[in-house]
Amino acid sequence: MPKAPGAALPILVNADAIIVAPSSLSQRRLWMLDHLYGQAAAYNVPSAHRLTGALDVAGLQRAVDVVVQRHDALRTSFRFEGGDLVQVIVPQLGVPITFESLEHLPESRRFSGALDASSIEGAVPFNLERVPLFRARLFRLTERDHVLSFCFHHTIFDGWSESVFMNELTTVYDAHAHGREGGWRRRLPITQTEVEAALAHWRRERPVNELICSERLPLAPLAAPCTAEPPQSYGSPRGDEV
Repeated sequence: MPKAPGAALPILVNADAIIVAPSSLSQRRLWMLDHLYGQAAAYNVPSAHRLTGALDVAGLQRAVDVVVQRHDALRTSFRFEGGDLVQVIVPQLGVPITFESLEHLPESRRFSGALDASSIEGAVPFNLERVPLFRARLFRLTERDHVLSFCFHHTIFDGWSESVFMNELTTVYDAHAHGREGGWRRRLPITQTEVEAALAHWRRERPVNELICSERLPLAPLAAPCTAEPPQSYGSPRGDEV
């Protein structure tokens, strides 16, 4: 059972190597909103990236596979267990890139067509109890022009995560293209699961008036930074606020 210095982390690994770990306060909040208003896309995090030049589609899929394997967050779903919300991390997960050619459209409409399709994809909700909590699509405009789009749920991803994800994706893709796999398949020294479990344990052991994080913790890539936020209201899909 993994442990952080000075604190026992309640992270469990079952016979199938599935990790069950405590959820963070922000994940609980998003889960509550998802169940309060029904599955909606309000907390989807979509992005689209134009790729120009020769593209190895199989190499791109390999790069996605490597990044998914490196980061627990990308293999995470959520469920109630023992009256508590927990993260459930599967040991292996394939997330195939959905491919679509737009070459049947007039050339002047292909890029906008890819963006429109990406926007539609971004409006499709996730089931937080099922992996994966992100989707990938690749639109072919021409042989040397593509649009790669992703849609993540905010429980596992945020704006800061995007630069980390894309930097790793392009680095791994380039490494494969030049025959350099390096150490990309190694597990990170600390994972988001361990950070979230440590924060959950710390928050439960501290008085309420000590639960404000004033400094960013040394988080692993793809983990959300710890910030102190004032009370907020959240708009529902129906326009209500909570």
